[in-house]
Amino acid sequence: ASDVDAVVLATPVSTHCSLALLALGAGKHILVEKPLAASAREARSIARAADRLGLTAMVGHTFVSNPAVEAVRERIASGGRGGA
Repeated sequence: ASDVDAVVLATPVSTHCSLALLALGAGKHILVEKPLAASAREARSIARAADRLGLTAMVGHTFVSNPAVEAVRERIASGGRGGA
């Protein structure tokens, strides 16, 4: 749709590249849940297309700043054991 600026792809990884390229080709910025693509070659293809079209292609790194994951990371780093 013409009133849509961006597309979020949360689909099986085997579809990420083709759907990302379709969305970019339609002039939409994209956010793809990780992994970005099934291979480095596919990832480069997405990055090149976004760059060529002047669009943004982002990857969702949901666990980088997830509070639950951060709490586990801190507990492991401090040598903590046991329940919460």
